[in-house]
Amino acid sequence: MFLPVLVVAVALAIWALPLLRERRYLRYVMQTRLADQTLAGVGRAAIAPEDYAAWADHVRQCYREPSAVDLERISWNLRCRPMPFIGYAPEPGDQTEGAINAHQLRSRRPLVLPKPPGVFRVFLTGGSLAYSVGAPALESTIAGCLETALAQRPALAGWRVEVFNAAVPAWSSTHERIRIENDISRWEPDLVISLTGVNDAHWGFEGMDILSFRANEEIMYFELIRGGMRIAGAEPYAHAPPAMWGDPVDPGLVARRFAWNMSLAGDALRRAGVPFLVAIQPYLAAQYKPLTPGETSWLARHEDPGKMDYIDQAADAMLQALQAEAQTAAPPPFHIADLRRVFAQRDDPIFLDGLHVGDKGNALIAAALAEQVVAILTEESFGGG
Repeated sequence: MFLPVLVVAVALAIWALPLLRERRYLRYVMQTRLADQTLAGVGRAAIAPEDYAAWADHVRQCYREPSAVDLERISWNLRCRPMPFIGYAPEPGDQTEGAINAHQLRSRRPLVLPKPPGVFRVFLTGGSLAYSVGAPALESTIAGCLETALAQRPALAGWRVEVFNAAVPAWSSTHERIRIENDISRWEPDLVISLTGVNDAHWGFEGMDILSFRANEEIMYFELIRGGMRIAGAEPYAHAPPAMWGDPVDPGLVARRFAWNMSLAGDALRRAGVPFLVAIQPYLAAQYKPLTPGETSWLARHEDPGKMDYIDQAADAMLQALQAEAQTAAPPPFHIADLRRVFAQRDDPIFLDGLHVGDKGNALIAAALAEQVVAILTEESFGGG
């Protein structure tokens, strides 16, 4: 009797091993995703130990108060949750980098609807730069700096300015467009800004069609579903469509898809009487900023030269595609700004890596956006909404 029972037990154990491994893997994925990650931790993972001190000193110089910067307390891992149509968005509540409100905007201020009288309301969309990953406080994000800058402008005297940060790391212009169409256009904005471009180029370089793909967060959700199906004894879904990875997409095609998204978003906002500013974001390149030794070192050691050239080609093509879209409609669906040279007069440290900046850079980007906003208000004879 003992032997048959033992055989059955061994067979069950062998059968269960893949399920146990699957459960452990899924648990590891979730624990890793939900773990706190700091800028210091990112540096330790990417930088050789002998180079870490020089890297950390460079990074601190990217902030307005270098001596006050604690890299162990600057978050680099926004917690998100699945969302209909837009894939994912921040988890509401208090996170390491600050508050996320009930509408999943990076703000401790609630979004009040209907909008109170006397409020000038702006929404900022985009990816991790617009979200201001690495900002030590809400006030030092691009949205926070922009709110402060606009509140001081004579054109908005007498108005209470609200700038809501609706950006999400790794989002493409497709995510932005759907968020604008489905949500932001209904939230009574007076102006919407998209600080954007690089993520579409990034995904294009990875071979993705930005109109039909999964960002990293969505890939994780899909893998969790596949793992759950295996545990349940079902055949997991195939990865395609859409395809996972491929050769870089032609930059011109990426740009046309990008402009298509921006045009659709602009059309939705125009129906609501809301102006839309599309701003091509800055990134680290010698043709746009005098590089510091730390920035030069980062480009040489950690960025793919082919990818950075591709991003630049795509950004050029995006501007051309936006201008072509703007010429086909009256009035145009958006205003256009190229912020790639926003740091052209700065020879001090600005970039934390190839794509992200400290709060010193956030303030400079916000100042440039404020100039654009005032020009738009003048052009459109703003009277409030």
